[in-house]
Amino acid sequence: MNELRRDPVVGRWVIISTERVKRPSDFGSEVETGVGNAANIHLAASTGVVTYGCVVPVSTPKGKGKGGIAGIYYQDDIIQEPFEYADGDVIVSSKAGLGIELDEDKLQQYRIS
Repeated sequence: MNELRRDPVVGRWVIISTERVKRPSDFGSEVETGVGNAANIHLAASTGVVTYGCVVPVSTPKGKGKGGIAGIYYQDDIIQEPFEYADGDVIVSSKAGLGIELDEDKLQQYRIS
């Protein structure tokens, strides 16, 4: 993925793109909920340099889990449906936007006033 470095000549921060140097890369993720998972999955799938296996801990709505690939860190999620898998890979949704729908009832349930 892109790297943030300080330019030694002018002292500005610059982004070094691995795509420009054609360097293979992986894609790591922190522990996000389904919205962040969807964004990370789309980002990794949209670049040609992500060629190595990646670890993206994918969260799952309560009662709809099929077992986690990288562990389950939350008891529930605000997305309506779990992500789909095939042969150990997360399937990138072809639905509009990030390919997820939010569960409006759960948004209200977990809302912090």
